[in-house]
Amino acid sequence: MRKSLPLVLALISAAGCAAGGDPSQEVQSIEQALCTPTKLALAAAVSSPSPKQAAKNAIDGNTGTRWESAYSDPQWIYVDLGASKTFTEVKIDWQHAAAKDYRIDVSNDAVNWGAAVVSKTGLPAVDHRIDDLTGFSATARYVRVYGTARATAYGYSIWELTVYDGSSCGGTGAAGSTGAAGSSTGAAGSSTGAAGSSTGAAGTTGAGGSSCASTLLTTPSMPVVASAAPKQAAKNAVDGNTGTRWESAYSDPQWIYLDLGSVKTITEVRIDWQHAAAKDYRIDVSNDAVSWSAPVATKTGGVAVDHRIDDLTGLSASGRYVRVYGTARATVYGYSIWELQVFGFDAATCATNLLTAGWDQSTVFTNYTPATGFTFGPGKNAISFDYRSTTYSTTATTPVFEVTQTIKVPQAGSQWRLTFSISGMNDQTNYPPRFFASLGTISPASYAPSSVQLSLSGRFINVGSLTSGGKLTADFNTALTAGASIQVFIDNVPGLAADGTGQQAFNVTDVSLTRLN
Repeated sequence: MRKSLPLVLALISAAGCAAGGDPSQEVQSIEQALCTPTKLALAAAVSSPSPKQAAKNAIDGNTGTRWESAYSDPQWIYVDLGASKTFTEVKIDWQHAAAKDYRIDVSNDAVNWGAAVVSKTGLPAVDHRIDDLTGFSATARYVRVYGTARATAYGYSIWELTVYDGSSCGGTGAAGSTGAAGSSTGAAGSSTGAAGSSTGAAGTTGAGGSSCASTLLTTPSMPVVASAAPKQAAKNAVDGNTGTRWESAYSDPQWIYLDLGSVKTITEVRIDWQHAAAKDYRIDVSNDAVSWSAPVATKTGGVAVDHRIDDLTGLSASGRYVRVYGTARATVYGYSIWELQVFGFDAATCATNLLTAGWDQSTVFTNYTPATGFTFGPGKNAISFDYRSTTYSTTATTPVFEVTQTIKVPQAGSQWRLTFSISGMNDQTNYPPRFFASLGTISPASYAPSSVQLSLSGRFINVGSLTSGGKLTADFNTALTAGASIQVFIDNVPGLAADGTGQQAFNVTDVSLTRLN
């Protein structure tokens, strides 16, 4: 048994652990979820002919190098495990030139390949898109990623390809079939399964309302305005043609902004720079094109490289106008952009926060003594933890603090976003808060910001790298039906020194769960 466990933030279905259940079973469930899959050593990587960058780059442990295929379909890359081994997870860190449609298949001779172990379709082009494929069990020597449709005009490009064996963690769910409109769900894993049953791949559109997933907001017809005396017109930056470009005057500062037509939520800005690129610049937003916000993103030290792609992700800003404001050029020329793309969604069409009722204080459960160290803030949607200078003990099990809330899903969907803010951290190095996010038994497909440290195959979020008041986001891909009950609960295991003395102090505020499609 660990002397201290991280703060666990979990969302489970009503069929899961109910309030007032057996605490020992809850702790056992948590312990099982902490089981760590084994990262399998990859002996070699081989890819389809004429790669632009070598296959070995996808397994070198460096997220700054990548494999890049030829610019056609299909393309593939396979890894050699050295011998026949059982694997239960494949994690792919895609470059912006990602797969739209692909499958994972296996072989024992690299000649005869079996049926797909997992298939994914309809996925977007996002740099460092993480596809964490779980919920299956296969045994083979060779594991192949076989791309059948690209998400861009370029090839298939992977920063890192990782294979895991999690069979020692217990049973796993059967792989789900591809979801029709995000509705299909694979068979649930056994009660001893590791952190999550599988679900079918979400469809490109979800049931029950307008899509709130991030999509491309820029169009060739949208208004574009640039700083005075441009060398080439601003409209060239949104015409969908990477052979035409906006070019500013040859001085600092210079800017270009887009009119989205109405206030939107901005999640990503992608800039394809010409050689005359920005060295330093910022992204800001406005509702009137007069008063501009503080920087949404800031970049410095950029180099002069033609078709340098700056893909700014993990944003959460609201505005009608989105501006690229250059403060220092990388050349003696101006600022020049081949294509400027903004991604996001219309918040007005999205489900509102499902957790506005706050936490139900009547459901608080603790199994340790003394049962102190937490208080609820105004509105009940905030909890402060302060375990310092108090010694905690239990009779037989790990200390657990639990508070729950049960909600009903207002509309069906297959993509969900959990966000919460962390502040008041007394120790970000030795005892930083840690979270385990889960929706039912499904682990997040991704976390933001990417600077948050992950451990144990991405199951834990070490928030010590966040500044005070920083927001953590966890996105989930799992189908929920309208009217289904979800029990939301927070389990906190105090961070203790070896003698049982509490060390942590921090706040959890602004907890939000929303439907993205």
